Amino acid sequence: MDREAEIAESTPDAGTWTAVLSGALGGILGVIGTVLTAMIHNQSPMAALVDARTRTLISGYEARLADLKAENARLEMKIAMLEEQKK
Repeated sequence: MDREAEIAESTPDAGTWTAVLSGALGGILGVIGTVLTAMIHNQSPMAALVDARTRTLISGYEARLADLKAENARLEMKIAMLEEQKK
């Protein structure tokens, strides 16, 4: 009987398991909360970075559009000159 009593004493009871599981669950929820908070606070720099990249792309496209408009105007002038020469 002494051996069975030792095993019974060394085996954690339901209260111990409840405490361990609730502590583990609290730890997991804390980690998840920390990660979510970090992600929420990190959105401002990420938004600024995306905004800066978008502005860079837009300014590049605006410059390209201005070049194409200038080329179009040059070609229209050339067409007008050739039509004048043809007359």
